[in-house]
Formats: sequence, C-alpha cells, structure tokens
Amino acid sequence: MNVFLSMLPKRPLESFLIMILGLTALAVPFPVRGEKWVMPNRLRHQQKVGQMNEVSKGVFIVADPRIVDPNFSQTVILMLQHDDEGSLGLIVNRPSDTPLSQLIPKAKTDIALTDTLYVGGPVMGGTLTVLFRSILPPEHLSPIFGQVYASQEARVFAEKLESPGFQKDFRLFSGYAGWHPNQLREEIDRGDWRIVKADAEVIFDSPSESIWQEVFNRTQERRVQASAILIDS
Repeated sequence: MNVFLSMLPKRPLESFLIMILGLTALAVPFPVRGEKWVMPNRLRHQQKVGQMNEVSKGVFIVADPRIVDPNFSQTVILMLQHDDEGSLGLIVNRPSDTPLSQLIPKAKTDIALTDTLYVGGPVMGGTLTVLFRSILPPEHLSPIFGQVYASQEARVFAEKLESPGFQKDFRLFSGYAGWHPNQLREEIDRGDWRIVKADAEVIFDSPSESIWQEVFNRTQERRVQASAILIDS
C-alpha cells in the first residue's frame, strides 16, 4: 500500500481546519494516524537539467496543450512522490476563490492574510498540505527540492503563520493529484506531460495566471536546444 497515501487524514476540510485553528494556539503536532509525515529518503529529485526526460520527486510536470480535462488543463504540478507505489503532486497554479482570511481568524495572527487556498488537485479535497520554503531545514522533514518542503502537520502550518514574511514563502493546498503505479509514466510517454526542473520562484513569486505559460515556454526552449545539439552532432 502507498505509504504516503496511508498517512493522509480522512477528515473533511471543515474538521481539519478547526483542528488546525485549535492547534495553532497549542502548537502541538497534528496526528496523522499516530505518525508524522516524513518523505521516504529513497526518493531523490534530479538536479541536473539534462536529465529532465525522467519524472521524479522535485520536478515540475507541465500539461501539454492537448490536455482538455478541466482538472489538469494548463496546469503545472510539483511532484512530491514518484516510485513503484504511485505518483503524487500538487498543482501550483490553481488558486481557489477561498481567501485564507476566511479560514483563519484574525486573532490567530497579526498579519493580514492576502493569499487564497490553492487547489492542489482533484483527489481528497479535504486533505490540506502546506508547501513552503525555508533556509533552515525543518525538523523531521526532507526537502522536496532545494529549500522547499511540504507537510500536513498543523504544527508546521502554525509555525509558518508566526514566521516573518511567511506569505512570501508558503502556499496552502486542498487536495492533490495522484496516479496509480506506471499511470503517469504512460501519460508522459503519450505526450500529455512535459518535465522540467522545479523552481521555487515560480511557485512562490510568479503570478498564478502566468505560471503555465512561463514553464511551458521553458520546455519549448529545451526542445529547441536538444534539436540544435542533435544537428551539431
């Protein structure tokens, strides 16, 4: 059974938010079946630009224009897991209409919340995941890539609320995108997805409405470069 999926909370969104708000004050870990979520150490993301023909943890997969499924059309997905147990990622360019200011009482933070809840994917919409970047490695968490981490612990979310400038360094997602073993590989081979190195600035700094075009253009440039190399050789 997929280890990551087995740890996902089965609570509805409202209950999970109530749990988060309560634990924000208490600053204690949210129990996910009695365990903390720690990404398996065996999942390693690819650092080399030249190896982006293979999907792995810590890369973007970019929807090809041919995808018309409204769940995935013009999406960019950060892969959190890809192994023989399946694949899992977060859509990074789908903000919802729900502002975080409606989810979190002003009493819980002195900072105005201007961001919104993001739709991480069509699977288990009641599951919340915080994606954030941090110079200091958080305890019990392995990076997704670089200085970017993900967690489903309320304690981690509460700590981000209290950190200076946190709104520039985190996103809160509802749901995720998931694939059965080999399913994503088949879709990539079919041409539905393109693979490119993940970029923290794209996730946290780029306007959501421009992310797909920006990252898709990078895949186009990579194809041109690859073709030029073949011609020169």
